[in-house]
Amino acid sequence: MGKALIPFLQKFRFFDVPHQKPKLHDDTENQTTPHENQNDDIQEQVRPTMCGILLLLGCTVAMVVTFNLCDGQHIFDRTNKTLSQQRSLTEIVYFYALAVAVWGLITDITSIRKNGNFWIPFFQQFGSIVAISFVVGKYLVNGSTVYVLLTAVIMAVCWAIMQGLDRETDGITITTGSIQLLVLTILFLKHSQYYFAILSLCGAGANMGCMVWNLHPAKCRLGNVGSGWVAGIVTGLCTVYGDWKAWLLLMAVYLVNVFPLFNRQKNQTLLGMMEQGNMKPWQRIALFSGFTAFCGVIAVL
Repeated sequence: MGKALIPFLQKFRFFDVPHQKPKLHDDTENQTTPHENQNDDIQEQVRPTMCGILLLLGCTVAMVVTFNLCDGQHIFDRTNKTLSQQRSLTEIVYFYALAVAVWGLITDITSIRKNGNFWIPFFQQFGSIVAISFVVGKYLVNGSTVYVLLTAVIMAVCWAIMQGLDRETDGITITTGSIQLLVLTILFLKHSQYYFAILSLCGAGANMGCMVWNLHPAKCRLGNVGSGWVAGIVTGLCTVYGDWKAWLLLMAVYLVNVFPLFNRQKNQTLLGMMEQGNMKPWQRIALFSGFTAFCGVIAVL
């Protein structure tokens, strides 16, 4: 699908960087700049955005095929009340991730059509995610309005933290997302929550399939639609899993990344500091992926 989608995005100029900024320095200064920086790659070749559409299509196709096979082969007892409830909640999580992704798609398209000059204030985006999370959370969480609202705010915070990750290093979001979803698959299988495991595994498969296009140097950026989809499906599945310890372990990689921001003197994320220190993109990806896998192992154990 990527071979068809990426030329389409290029044809209609769905670029994450619509035009190159004018050079302000002499070429002699640019010669000393390391070429490992992903910003240099963006200047050398403008890449299309909204590769996250591949995640939506891949996961949706995998889900439909897998669920139909399970139903056709009568693998699960649909008369079982617990399994039936799991099936319904799985579909709700899927549509929650889809809603967050569609919101990201709208912001992507609007920004591109405004030649990159359109900017939605952060608190408007954050409020929109809280509203989406709250509406869906009323079906996911059988609790008081205050509890559901608190859950919605936490999910929105996780979304906000995850949004900035992909912009700092190509492939970080999709790699860590794959590991998180694989860990969730194992956790759901341990508790015989098979429908949740199917959705989680389909999401992980879509992420790993999309790595061909998104790993550094990316041929296509995820965009808000892609990072929104990953954030939606991970936070949605963490919510239905219901263990706050597992949630914290799976979100630890994002919290570690933004932790240096609390130091006003640095005012940089961990990835930004690594980039400034000329650490290669593949090294950043390996470090963050390894930390995510380590936290995942602890969550499973």
